[in-house]
Amino acid sequence: MTEPLQIPERGHADVSPEDWARLSGEAELWRLVERGILRVSEVSRGRFRLHGTSYVGRAEIGGVQLELVEKVPGALRALIGFASQSAFRVEEVEAPTSELGELAALLISAYVSALRGHVSQGLEFRYAEELHVGSLGGGRLDIRETIRVRTRGRRHVAAFRRPVIRHDTRRNRVLLAALVEVERLAKVVPVPREDLSRARGLAQFFHDARDVEVLFGDRRPLVEEARRLSSEERHSAVGDLLALAAVVVARESFELGAEEVGTVPRSWFLNLETLFEHAVRSVLARICAADVRTGSAFGRPVFSGSTSQFNADPDLVVGGPPRFEAIGDVKYKEWPGTDVARHHADLYQLVVHAKAFETEEAFLVFPGERFERRDLGVATTGARTRLFAVDVLRLDAELRRVASVLGLHMASDLEATEAAA
Repeated sequence: MTEPLQIPERGHADVSPEDWARLSGEAELWRLVERGILRVSEVSRGRFRLHGTSYVGRAEIGGVQLELVEKVPGALRALIGFASQSAFRVEEVEAPTSELGELAALLISAYVSALRGHVSQGLEFRYAEELHVGSLGGGRLDIRETIRVRTRGRRHVAAFRRPVIRHDTRRNRVLLAALVEVERLAKVVPVPREDLSRARGLAQFFHDARDVEVLFGDRRPLVEEARRLSSEERHSAVGDLLALAAVVVARESFELGAEEVGTVPRSWFLNLETLFEHAVRSVLARICAADVRTGSAFGRPVFSGSTSQFNADPDLVVGGPPRFEAIGDVKYKEWPGTDVARHHADLYQLVVHAKAFETEEAFLVFPGERFERRDLGVATTGARTRLFAVDVLRLDAELRRVASVLGLHMASDLEATEAAA
């Protein structure tokens, strides 16, 4: 297998003519371009370049492995704990799998979410007959079984066969096996409680698919069954769901740079921009004594008497009415250094938000290689405006420095520990 083509987020990689010939003819590549995950440019006649955006992830297109990797090594690992379905995008493109890793939690979320949609449309079923013995008739009389029962002295009863609907099909056994595996995986990877609760609830729909093999048996036959069924339903929602089930049951993941052990018709992409914003807000909420929320929680208008489409919606609002401690925005962009004018639009938006919340502190947070700050002074709107760069790998310590500079009220160590729990 050839080496993966690595494309740094917000960077680029040149594509060889051979790889381009394989990539350009695949609709999956252009689907990723349409969705803003990749960009393509022609450097010169016949030479093409792939550009990364704010996403990291992995896919296999036309036999070429693409890895969208983070610019700062370790950033994905540092931020993965803040990942959610809003940051995790799953595409119907083949992707190499790997040994179980941190991304397995997001893979489980994708499976549970897809399975909920599948269950809502109705489970696969089969018709069967069940034998019932009793004094009340119901169903088709089974004369042979009735004679057998009566020869044993039970002359007051008869045997009947009733038609029933059962869900113990091959597909449902595989889907249930994956739900059983979610329960086990939750002990070794950080599966969100919401996903674990949903998995337990969904398992109730498969109650008649339970048997010894599904609950306690060797997983290898179930993995093979899942992959066989997936290939039969290829390029369909059911086939995609079965492929995810196979990966969960096999305890595989999609870690970058890991040795390939197989492929499934699913690729994953994480939006580091969304991830960084979630991480900054979560850490600040833990270390600050006041609440930290988004501006949408308050509905503060930019224009008096305006409709909600003109409400101020900064990424970070520290405190609450009647007095807000500070407002801020998270920018997953390069640290401007002394060239602050590059972000004039972001700064204009920031000071307008600050005025809408009547706060005297406004700030922007950027990812960086080390802690840096820039004080722009007091804007004409009345808010002192600062820019900070924070090291993603030391986010807790860096944001404590930000909070200290801004003069925010800090939570005690005990309160911060309880908030983290």
